[in-house]
Amino acid sequence: MEKLRIMSVFGTRPEAIKMCPLVQELANREGIESLCCVTAQHRQMLDSVLEVFQVKPDWDLDIMTPRQTLSTITSKCLTGMDEAIDALKPDMILVHGDTSTTFAGALSAFYHQVSVGHVEAGLRTYDKYSPFPEEMNRKLVSAIADLYFCPTANNRANLEREGITKGLFVTGNTVIDALKTTVRPDYRFSTEELNQLPYGEKKIVLVTCHRRENYGEPMKNIMLALRQIAEENRDVELVYPVHLSPVVRESVDKYLRGAPRVHLIDPLAADEMHNLMARSAFVMTDSGGLQEEAPALGRPVLVLRHRPREPRPGHQVPHLDAAGRRRRLDGRSFLRRLPQHDLRRIGGLRGNIRQRVHTHDLAYRNTCDGGVVYFALCRLSRNHTPVRNGRSMYSAVRLYRSVGSQNDSEGRPWRQQKSVRRIRNTYCRYRRPCPDVR
Repeated sequence: MEKLRIMSVFGTRPEAIKMCPLVQELANREGIESLCCVTAQHRQMLDSVLEVFQVKPDWDLDIMTPRQTLSTITSKCLTGMDEAIDALKPDMILVHGDTSTTFAGALSAFYHQVSVGHVEAGLRTYDKYSPFPEEMNRKLVSAIADLYFCPTANNRANLEREGITKGLFVTGNTVIDALKTTVRPDYRFSTEELNQLPYGEKKIVLVTCHRRENYGEPMKNIMLALRQIAEENRDVELVYPVHLSPVVRESVDKYLRGAPRVHLIDPLAADEMHNLMARSAFVMTDSGGLQEEAPALGRPVLVLRHRPREPRPGHQVPHLDAAGRRRRLDGRSFLRRLPQHDLRRIGGLRGNIRQRVHTHDLAYRNTCDGGVVYFALCRLSRNHTPVRNGRSMYSAVRLYRSVGSQNDSEGRPWRQQKSVRRIRNTYCRYRRPCPDVR
């Protein structure tokens, strides 16, 4: 029986962190030949992630150039993907998220009439310039894709409102798989400066800032605000792995370098970043990936962006209302309230953090993420059948997660509701071991 050839395409560090677990899971499936094509939109930072997860690409476009523009990234991806698709002949191409690599990979697949699966589909801000260019990349890929793997039910609802009703799957977020691989309590950093930080004695604040939408005046204001926090709070240590972008480095050197209790270091490998995040008291970032990873580790987040990554009605995420207004980053007022901050309102995964993380963990531990994706992919070919009871198994997971963070009409917590217990019991008939509903 001929194997289904699935090619995963990515090119940036955040994409690689989330796609490498999927590449590995697909490779473990007997009916699938897992292929990997990287564009190297981020060369050095991408390679560090590939090394951590021990993933070897089948095709490397190596497109990165100094001070590259969106136009050069997109055009090089398109021309490079022509050769990769002709040589590897995939049955389906998986792209992730909303980068220029994602858009170019999906468009090239469309030109070659190859089916497209969009991992992390359905994120929306409904402002085409924020985030830029990611918001338009998401929408354009949604118009091309055949299968949509949505992290949350809210993402699925976004697509349904846009008239996309077929090929939708709520699979959770693959960053959970990555964190399980990388975070360890006995981890030792390769950078000695990180090993010597006063974890537990002072508030270690992890900072990242690199997005294009923050270039210019917003980034200047953010850097000055970070300097103010460091100067006015002796019990705070800022750790900033500085992005390799020349624009970012120039701003850091001009406004932040030399400030007390600020540790400016080179970008970290994925495993080092995850372990540093796990030991930090607080995270300040404009990274969409860190907005999801930090809450999964129980760390509060302040989003350094004009808009949060994916706003939801009725849920407010603390963020900069004008992309860097210093008055919103008053270290004295914010950091002193940090221990009392309500985690239900400051994480990328809205809702009760502990419950939501548990349901995410449940979905990944018992369906292995790749198992859900595999079930969807099997439907593309008559020669491949879903895993046993795959439809029922997936439905139970979906229902379990959809009610997992809700209270019933009488206000009882979700884990006490009869409906959850019934779904749990139904779920357990199809997959063991039975998830521990605590």
